[in-house]
Order: sequence, then structure tokens, then C-alpha cells
Amino acid sequence: MALGIFYQTTRSVNSNQKPVEKIASTKTPVESKPGELKTLVLPDNSAITLNMGSTLKLAEGFGTDNRNVYLDGEAFLM
Repeated sequence: MALGIFYQTTRSVNSNQKPVEKIASTKTPVESKPGELKTLVLPDNSAITLNMGSTLKLAEGFGTDNRNVYLDGEAFLM
């Protein structure tokens, strides 16, 4: 149910979505501001859309040793 609500929310506020951003570093967390959806391409070429007010940080060694992420908030993994 919550996933469906998030999906509909992302479809209805597409005008707030910025272009896709490529993440190269595991050092700096990426956050979406309130009212903003942010689509990211991770170093392993997977994609994630952060919901409004969410933060994502990649674990050290992401894409080579592991695929672990730290998420505070909501996101849609593609």
C-alpha cells in the first residue's frame, strides 16, 4: 500500500523532479530537499529516486566490495 502511494506521489509531482544526477563518491551524502524528488545513478549503474526530504549515503567500497546504502527517508529503487 505504501509503495503504491509513493508511486502515485512521484507521478503527480514530476514537475518537481530534477535531472538525473550521477554519484561518483561514497564520501558525501546526497539529500533531496522538501518538495523535491531526486533521481540518482549509482556507481554500479543502478538508479534510485529519493523522495522529498530523504538522504542517501553509499557504503565504503560500494560497487566493488558491496552494494550497501544508508537511507534516511523514502526511496524508489530501480
